[in-house]
Amino acid sequence: MPDGVPYTDEVFFEHHKSQPFRTVVQEQSAGTLRPDLTARLRNGSILFIEIYVTHAVEEAKAKALDNLMEVDLSNLTPEQKTDPDLLRQAVLESAPRRWFLCSLYDNLKRVKQAQATLSASAPDEWMRREQAKRELKLKRERAAAQAQAREQGRKRMEANKKSRDWQRRQHQHLIDHLAAARSDDYEQARLEVRTANHEAKLMREDAFRTPGRLITRGRQATFVGIPVQGDWIINADSEAWQALVVLDHLLCKRKGAQVNIGQCVSAIKNRFGILPWMRELNALKREQSRQDAREGRSQGPTKLWYLTGEENRSIVNPVTVVIRYLEVLSAPNIQILDAIRSNGKAHFRLRDNRLDRIMANIDHYADECDQMYRTHLRKKK
Repeated sequence: MPDGVPYTDEVFFEHHKSQPFRTVVQEQSAGTLRPDLTARLRNGSILFIEIYVTHAVEEAKAKALDNLMEVDLSNLTPEQKTDPDLLRQAVLESAPRRWFLCSLYDNLKRVKQAQATLSASAPDEWMRREQAKRELKLKRERAAAQAQAREQGRKRMEANKKSRDWQRRQHQHLIDHLAAARSDDYEQARLEVRTANHEAKLMREDAFRTPGRLITRGRQATFVGIPVQGDWIINADSEAWQALVVLDHLLCKRKGAQVNIGQCVSAIKNRFGILPWMRELNALKREQSRQDAREGRSQGPTKLWYLTGEENRSIVNPVTVVIRYLEVLSAPNIQILDAIRSNGKAHFRLRDNRLDRIMANIDHYADECDQMYRTHLRKKK
């Protein structure tokens, strides 16, 4: 019975009839497919025939071609293969054959009537089996789609790994520098080089004596020469580059003026310079940021995708170094600047531009802290 539905009435099978072909063409294209044989019946209908010797009909072809028959010659004996008469009999009569889509049969009036009769005789069972068939088909399609997605994911991972390995080879010299920079003694070695470089320039250039202009009340300003995380990338010691920022970009401005962080960074780069390999890494990150923005991936901090997380964290941006120093100048014990946070970004405004007042405020703050500490000690006693 079709679809396994029980049917109790009598069933009659008509004797088969021969259907001669008007024409038969080998390997004729049907769209993007090329069946083995394309036959035209006397009524003009097209019939596609596939000869199964070593490869059965593929699923894509079975779904795409209407009125497709497969003749299975895969199990012929050697005698049948070599005897023309036996081979003819197998092809035309005895070999197993299979129909796929077949509108020539399905659309016959008597076939539709038989299907309707069968459906009416057991409607619930028919519907249940039809639903089961649809669910099975969907399940298989989902499984195939998942398998395809997994395979595509695997191929993408392999391609990404190859691309990442290639990128790392291209930038191996930068990766080596990052590895060296993470060692314990690297910053100390850089400090010695930067200090020696600064002292050598002091002997040659009067213009390099900017820290000397930050002496008031008989002593050096205490807000330059402050250790700042990451400032080892600058080719000058902290006293030199911080004095440049304070004198040329802070104290020369009017009170309440906003600090231009970009100008501070540019001045440091032009005057002292940044480690070349770190400058190259920052340029790569800027390019990566632009590419992420173009592709709609600009979320979170920019990372070079072919570096590890630790390697990305080791990249120091001079803008970040300057912001860290400006935050120090905004601390309660100095208060040269007022720090303002807006949309996750730091902005700074000049609070005072007189060196003597700034130093007096620092002394006053220190005196207050000392007084609070002495009061605390007396209370403990």
